[in-house]
Amino acid sequence: DAAKEEGKGKTPDKKSELPANLKERIAFAMLKGIDNNIDADTLEAYHETGTPLAVIDNYLMPAMEQVGRLFGEGKMFLPQVVKSARVMKKAVAVLEPSPYWNHT
Repeated sequence: DAAKEEGKGKTPDKKSELPANLKERIAFAMLKGIDNNIDADTLEAYHETGTPLAVIDNYLMPAMEQVGRLFGEGKMFLPQVVKSARVMKKAVAVLEPSPYWNHT
């Protein structure tokens, strides 16, 4: 079927799969290597926790620990781990200080 072939290789719309819970959304993004919403989710986590370190400790590291566990169990492979690391890097970049931040 031509319609099926045309869709091959494209990233499916993951929006319908996203969990409602912020912590689960961030973990989902890390596990799947999807960075579409990680900026907004990371900023939301920052506004909830108040500090970049709290976001890293409470949201990002638990997700990466899950990635590491799955890799150790042979349920994730290196290319997937690299995608997860890219999502982590993008999330941390959102938390880096900027001269545009309001420091009040």
